[in-house]
Amino acid sequence: MKVSIKLTNSQTFTVTVPDNSTVDNLKAVAIAASPASLNFTPSTTSLYLAGRKLNIKQLVSYYSIKEGSTVLLVLKSIPIPELIAKNQAQITKQTQAMNQNKSTSLSAETSTAPQTKVIKTVKRKSKSKRCSFNNCSSAPLRIVGDCDYCKGRFCSTHRLLENHFCSGLQSCKDQLHQRNATKLHSEQTIASKV
Repeated sequence: MKVSIKLTNSQTFTVTVPDNSTVDNLKAVAIAASPASLNFTPSTTSLYLAGRKLNIKQLVSYYSIKEGSTVLLVLKSIPIPELIAKNQAQITKQTQAMNQNKSTSLSAETSTAPQTKVIKTVKRKSKSKRCSFNNCSSAPLRIVGDCDYCKGRFCSTHRLLENHFCSGLQSCKDQLHQRNATKLHSEQTIASKV
């Protein structure tokens, strides 16, 4: 398979790699075929396709690189945003396709598009495992550490509303005052006037 390699100085050359080769193999062939004056090495270069950095462990077929595709060979010292800005239309198109796939299909098994494979590997942000109080690094308590008024999760030191300066402290006091007044009024003893 012949793949076009485009350098950052707009030079283009063609390399030939097997269909089952990895991105690392493609990178090695591209570096070997690049002009000697540029001093490319595997540790100082990256490959990009449509503004997306290619993982060297993946197969070329994973990224749908076909006969005649153009791959960008970049030195890591060159600012990447400037290079990506040149291909902004391709990046926007790819992002829209990924967002559409993400919103319409959560099941990666039904689609074989490379974009769904990328969605599968995205790590979800985990909930904070620290106390919600400012600069406290303690672990929050289960159940009793959850504040119903500000929705924070607090450690044993800050679990009380007064200790974490809860925004719902006044409403909590008002509710408790009203509940106690109602309870006292219902339990009041009325003496008969005889």
